[in-house]
Amino acid sequence: TACEMGYEAVALTDRNNLYAFPEFLHWCKEYRLTPIIAAELAACDGEALLYAEGNRGFSNLCRIISEYHCRKDFRLVFSISAGSDGIHAVCDTVSLIDSLKSVLPVYYRMRRPKIPPLSVRKAGIPCIIAPSMAFFTGTDFHTHRLLRAIDNNTTLSRLAQEELFSSDALFVPWKKLCDRFEVFDYAIKATEEFCETIYSRKEFGKLLMPGFSCGISSSEYLRSKAFEGARRRYGELSEAVVTRLNYELDLIEKKGFSDYFLVVDDIVRQSPRTCGRGSGAASIVAFSLGITNVDPIRYNLMFERFLNPGRVDPPDIDVDFAWDERDDVLDYVFDKYGNEHAAMVATHLTCGARMAIREIARIYGLTEEEISRVTEKIPYFVDLEEYAQNIMEVLKQWPAMNGVVLDPPWPEILEKSGKIIGMPRGIGTHCGGVVITTVPINTVAPVQYSAKGYPIIQWEKDGAEEMGLVKIDLLGNRSLAVIRDAIANIKAEGFDFDEHNWDPQSDVSTIELFAK
Repeated sequence: TACEMGYEAVALTDRNNLYAFPEFLHWCKEYRLTPIIAAELAACDGEALLYAEGNRGFSNLCRIISEYHCRKDFRLVFSISAGSDGIHAVCDTVSLIDSLKSVLPVYYRMRRPKIPPLSVRKAGIPCIIAPSMAFFTGTDFHTHRLLRAIDNNTTLSRLAQEELFSSDALFVPWKKLCDRFEVFDYAIKATEEFCETIYSRKEFGKLLMPGFSCGISSSEYLRSKAFEGARRRYGELSEAVVTRLNYELDLIEKKGFSDYFLVVDDIVRQSPRTCGRGSGAASIVAFSLGITNVDPIRYNLMFERFLNPGRVDPPDIDVDFAWDERDDVLDYVFDKYGNEHAAMVATHLTCGARMAIREIARIYGLTEEEISRVTEKIPYFVDLEEYAQNIMEVLKQWPAMNGVVLDPPWPEILEKSGKIIGMPRGIGTHCGGVVITTVPINTVAPVQYSAKGYPIIQWEKDGAEEMGLVKIDLLGNRSLAVIRDAIANIKAEGFDFDEHNWDPQSDVSTIELFAK
């Protein structure tokens, strides 16, 4: 739409977050639009649009958003003052402008064609045309009203007007805005100059690898640990093993992944029983370190499935831990690297059919009993987009709904529910994805706390990878706990069992059992 309206640059100013930022960058690239990195910060001491210029601006914007979510004593002025390089503030509160004008470039926000305050004009504060543009069509306002009622846990009839954008907050062409603000030619000029001079960071995706401190070069230390581990695995090293080790280690060093392997190795050592899986099982380095337990030489596995000279994305090793030990491993990671350098990856939760119908019914004032009478019978395939827009007809044909009377306001509830199916409803925590960085993590991604108290970045796994963050998956597995408990029971019964020399792949009885 922005491209069709003739815009060459566009900013997405979500409130207090950058959740959609990776996707925003993707679509700007797709339509050849210049992305302007920005967010609207709303705090107890004022609201402002913050625009980020260059690398420093992006880092400071991530930090400010993180402090908003993580600090109970957050104040917008204090947070900006702590680091304002590359930040431009646009707001319409005179007191906030006065507090910030000596700290960073500040502009008066013109939402409507109305003469700016006298103090702004006297101080020579540039005026920027920035009305709220939240909707593409007039019907979007009605969906917005539903979502605001859900967010405020209230009914539509009790929803406060100040919780809503104006119904005319439509996305319109720049020419139309110029016509609307034609008597404020100085503001039109200032806005155009502002957009032309704000050079937001454009290059994202360069890998931000975790770091490992070892006193010597990480590649040298990895090489020594890999050969040491290989001797434990193989005994005397054959020419094939040495050749494969050197080949993998040379490529790992060339790609700058040595620290990654050392960090994963360090984490794996916190549990006596783990299972590394995925394409990483093809690595003899991972096998030698004990990250994986499959011998790639024995099974003729190709390392190139995991890493090869032409591959640009980072290595990806999933590591399973016993389900009841996984949280202790996570605690170790955060104790060692601190909340300043480690965070979990987020998941973006969306509304399914049952959730959407339940939430819309609540804001219509229906009781939980009335709601459950319908939602418990709704099939999950209604979540699909092709069904979501015609829920009433789908339910009429669903056998489980026979005998369920959908009197008013149910037809209206179902129709409106279809409009929010698939929309974001919250943020969760990835089942095991952890990001570790050498720089403060809140300078490369916005961070907030999960329900369990872990810091999480605001992006889900695909967005995190697009932004260059390297995810390490630390997952819980019940089977490993069963194996652990079974071995403990065997030993408790007085049987001698040497787990370190346990080789079920070569055990004839084990092979015959699986063959059955």
